[in-house]
Amino acid sequence: VRCVYEAAWIQAANDWATAVVDAVARYLESDNDPHPVIYVGFDAEWNIRDGTRDITRTIQIAFPKEIDEKVRVLNFTAMGVFTPDNFPNAVKQLLELPKIMLVGVNVSRDVDRLRNLGVGTKKSLDVGELAKHHVDNAPQGYSMAALAARYLQLGVDKCSQDSDWAQQPLSDKLSEYCALDARLSLQLLVAILPKVKETIQENGPATEAIS
Repeated sequence: VRCVYEAAWIQAANDWATAVVDAVARYLESDNDPHPVIYVGFDAEWNIRDGTRDITRTIQIAFPKEIDEKVRVLNFTAMGVFTPDNFPNAVKQLLELPKIMLVGVNVSRDVDRLRNLGVGTKKSLDVGELAKHHVDNAPQGYSMAALAARYLQLGVDKCSQDSDWAQQPLSDKLSEYCALDARLSLQLLVAILPKVKETIQENGPATEAIS
């Protein structure tokens, strides 16, 4: 992923979030906003070898390029963000904006981790569930790798998923890996939405996909 920016300091994360809140307001006021929500690619990483017990190590945020061209990787281990008390305030305010819809594959797990950190995000959409309920019954499944291959014709290497996300500093390879999932989530949504609009108009949105 090009244009990846890793924030390893709380002040840097807050400065970025404050600027994006302003950019979101300008975007919503412009004539280029045909949507009731702003879709934001979202992902989180933790040491999966420790199961759900491990703290959230990074979150990745990809706004539409009209708002922010870079994928932001917030390195919580480097920041010392482990509880709601030390979560960056401006980032919390950004993620809680009512127009923001977090988009990802199995995004509910990542949103649960945000809520454990005191962030009450309002909306989320699971791209895999959207594909499952509106597009097809693919035997390959609905993982990020399967969806990227099917809809974007991209091969996605997920070998880094079980890396040690607590290691510091975060390597460029891992930073780019986790940023990719956030960016691909947005690209997948763009690819899938045209295929599901007719079904949504006929049957309504899948409640399993949107929360």
